[in-house]
Amino acid sequence: MAADQPTRGAKLGSLKRSRRRILGLRVVAVCMGLVAAVGIAELTLRIAGIGFPNFYTPDEVCGVRLRRSTSGVWTKEGHGNVSLNSLGFRGSAVSVKRRVNVCRIAVIGDSFIEALQVDDSTTFCAQLESLLNKRNASDAMQYEVVNCGVSGYGTAQEFLLLQHYLIPLQPDVVLVAVYPENDIRNNSRTLEGDPSRPYFRISSAGQLDPNPDDSFLTDVSWLAANTQYEQIKAAVINHSRILQVAKEAKRWRTAESIQALSAEETLVAAVNQARYVYGPSEDPEHQKAWMLTELLLQQLASVCTRHAISVCFMDVPSSVQSWPNPDMWRSVANTCHVDDLFYAEKRLAAICEKATLPFLPLAAKMQQQAKRRREYLHGFNNTVEGVGHWNAAGNAVAAEIVVEWLWPQLEKKLKIPAPSVFPP
Repeated sequence: MAADQPTRGAKLGSLKRSRRRILGLRVVAVCMGLVAAVGIAELTLRIAGIGFPNFYTPDEVCGVRLRRSTSGVWTKEGHGNVSLNSLGFRGSAVSVKRRVNVCRIAVIGDSFIEALQVDDSTTFCAQLESLLNKRNASDAMQYEVVNCGVSGYGTAQEFLLLQHYLIPLQPDVVLVAVYPENDIRNNSRTLEGDPSRPYFRISSAGQLDPNPDDSFLTDVSWLAANTQYEQIKAAVINHSRILQVAKEAKRWRTAESIQALSAEETLVAAVNQARYVYGPSEDPEHQKAWMLTELLLQQLASVCTRHAISVCFMDVPSSVQSWPNPDMWRSVANTCHVDDLFYAEKRLAAICEKATLPFLPLAAKMQQQAKRRREYLHGFNNTVEGVGHWNAAGNAVAAEIVVEWLWPQLEKKLKIPAPSVFPP
């Protein structure tokens, strides 16, 4: 009997070890299954082109900028494969030092110029560069268009971007795209109400105070977004489509329910919200916002002139201005009691004329093209058709119009020999 005790103990120990091995193998199998499931889900989302990356990062000068060396897919409106270069601009790499025999054009603007809604090659800036190089008769000269658009920027942030980040790039030309429907508001602290961005003030002498209001640097939301934790979290989420979808789902759960509006209701709401850009206003804050915008445009042009940079301006049309059916223009104007949907364009043209600055009335020209083509230049199939940012057609039409207007000015500045026949 004594001899049997060690045998039974050994068998019991062996049985326990066997159970532990089986349990361990099961845990490993479950973990491998989870890893495989996550991998398949991640791959599926990437193949489907679904993503919600964070392309923005806090900036001590402009409040916010595009995140350097980042890429991803934008699907909230339209569908864009987006690449951000090491300097924090949309598109391919840009060297700080301009190459010899390259005409560098920097385009400043907001989300219309940034154009996350379309692929890199379909943006206004990419197509403008392509058209300029096709038209160029001399192989000795090449054109480089730098996309400096950032969503939400007004003229104040664009001016700071120019001073601190564009001047070192030595552009030959700066093209400033003004979107009146929200740029005028963006320049006013009172109208915008966003404490996390810089603003400028008007001095008692009626001039632009050269020192920006940078109180955003102490804003709680800006400080929170600028912590190392938030920066690491953003980098991790940007590398995982699953985490991006989870974050977007959380945002949708906590967002307020918004009733879907028809295209006309959306256009009417936009015009009513920005009535001071569709007609004169007696409101002192509206008048101050316009004055700030005018002073900022003049100061921006002055900085360019001091650095031997040619500067020109254009406006960006709103959705109603580019609607292909004139009946919609009239209906929205009548509903909102607006006499002239192009009031802001004419006011900007007058500002530029007074300062002898080149100005392209792009809104009016794009309206003509939309009407002629009977094609929506704004909106996407995953949003409201005709409403929102430029779609692929809108970016293309804008580039075609701008190259026709810009080319004679480039010929004059760079003394370019004009070809007898332009390439198609």
